[in-house]
Amino acid sequence: MLIVIRAKANHLLSLELFFWGTVIMMRSPFLHLMTLCLLLTGCGQIFVGFVSNPGFPTTASGTVVTVQLLSTNGPNGVSVTFTAVTLNNNTGFSSTFDFCGDQRSRFPINQQVRVEFISGVTCSTLNGVLVL
Repeated sequence: MLIVIRAKANHLLSLELFFWGTVIMMRSPFLHLMTLCLLLTGCGQIFVGFVSNPGFPTTASGTVVTVQLLSTNGPNGVSVTFTAVTLNNNTGFSSTFDFCGDQRSRFPINQQVRVEFISGVTCSTLNGVLVL
C-alpha cells in the first residue's frame, strides 16, 4: 500500500491510496481524519479514544465495600480529585466507580445503595445516591 497526499490549488488535500495498482481517492475531511488516525495508531505511539454514551445517566446498585479519595492527572495535565467507590452486587461481582470530587460522605460502608451518574473521561458526575 502506498499513500500519497497532494495539495490542491484550493488548499484542500487529496488523499490517494494505492492498493496493488488500484487508486482510491478520498476527498472527504472525515475520511482523511479516520485514515490518519488509523495510520498513527498503528505505530503504537498514538491513542485515539471515543466516549460512547456521553451525557446519558447510568444507574448502578449494590453494597458499598470500599470508599477512597484519590487523585490523578486529567487529560490536560491538571490534578483531578475523585472518589473511588466499590459496589458489590447480589451475585458476588464487584464494580468500582470513580466519581468527581469528594463524595465519601454519600457512601456509607456496608449499606445497599442505588447510584445515578453520567460517565466522564477521568471521572463520572454523580447525580444522586439513594441508600436502600
